[in-house]
Amino acid sequence: NGTGYLSFPSNTSGFVEFDNVDGGTGGIKTLNIRYGNAGGARTVRLLINGVQQNITFPNSVSFVDWRFLSVNVALAPGAANTVRLEVTGQGMPFCTVR
Repeated sequence: NGTGYLSFPSNTSGFVEFDNVDGGTGGIKTLNIRYGNAGGARTVRLLINGVQQNITFPNSVSFVDWRFLSVNVALAPGAANTVRLEVTGQGMPFCTVR
């Protein structure tokens, strides 16, 4: 959230985790991930409270050509949610999460 972005030092390992994410009243919410990605589509692992799904970021031409990927996720009520993005061997695009 904000003006910073995430990047990983390795194509084969690494993760970022956000704890205490407020899910409001709970239920299905939309997670918007702003990203820049060069060199083809990249698949990463998204875990919401330990529940895993793979998401794929399409190519955006360059790492400074920012796009949005919207993902519907199930959040618990209140601020007890954890959102984690993990590298799966293809690297991670530059991204911001909100």
